[in-house]
Amino acid sequence: MVTALYLAILSCEIAFWIVLALGLVARYVWKRPALGQGLLLSLPIIDLALIAFTILDLRSGTTASFAHGLAAAYIGFTIGFGALVVRWADQQVAHRFAGAPAPPAPPQTGLQSLI
Repeated sequence: MVTALYLAILSCEIAFWIVLALGLVARYVWKRPALGQGLLLSLPIIDLALIAFTILDLRSGTTASFAHGLAAAYIGFTIGFGALVVRWADQQVAHRFAGAPAPPAPPQTGLQSLI
């Protein structure tokens, strides 16, 4: 059965990519860097919304389930890797639409190749 928490997680994931895309489009395609910056800076609000929804779900008396663990994993991933994803996407879009230099190729050997 699909619970509201699963829908909230899916909605937050979709919202993350939509806001990220809109922020980059505003910055590089529409030439509105302030709008793009504002959209990109609003990305953590999506995580806060999921945290709030998860807390409200638990406070309503539901037993912690896989959905709550999935929400925690999603939030942990976005805290740990969200900035890297935004930086990578920003470099790709800047190169494609704003004439920025090509992003550096990932390392093929060493510890950095594992990350």
